[in-house]
Amino acid sequence: MALNIGWAEVNITPEKRVSLKGQFAERISEYVEKPLVATVLAVESHGEHMVLVSCDLASISISLVENVRAAVAGKAEGLDPSKIILSAIHTHTGPGYSGKRSHGDIAGTVGHRQSLERYLAPGQNYIERVNAAREDVATDQEVYDLLMAQIPKAILEAWNSRKPGAFCNAFGRAAVGMCRRASYSDN
Repeated sequence: MALNIGWAEVNITPEKRVSLKGQFAERISEYVEKPLVATVLAVESHGEHMVLVSCDLASISISLVENVRAAVAGKAEGLDPSKIILSAIHTHTGPGYSGKRSHGDIAGTVGHRQSLERYLAPGQNYIERVNAAREDVATDQEVYDLLMAQIPKAILEAWNSRKPGAFCNAFGRAAVGMCRRASYSDN
């Protein structure tokens, strides 16, 4: 069976500090420990294909999927944008983004503040404190624009770099990544 495989990876780390997603209270990044990336695998066999995109983000919105697909439409021969699948590794130490939302978007439709304030006792207020100059923090739109610049580029690179390849079931020991989970020297 003929199998063509292409890979690409792009940096999706904003240059500015970011508001880290995944908690109720806002947290602002202080430094970049490891770059955030989008990794793309394009697989094609006998006219059928798929493109898998894994992003170092907390979630993927429907609007990001729709806009990425639209951005690559017609730019690579044989690539069907409806066969592009975006996923997030669900990191809580990465940026959020907004962009234009479409009907059905789940991520970000109810902000953390609104969600938390629903459960506060009467008379209590939720106060966020951020020790950061706001102009040093990337906006959700700036992050979204970066994703829209980088992810389509990686998809086209992976698609255009396809070459004959193979896959097989693993037998024996297989090295598995840590996926950025804490690892201590005393186990």
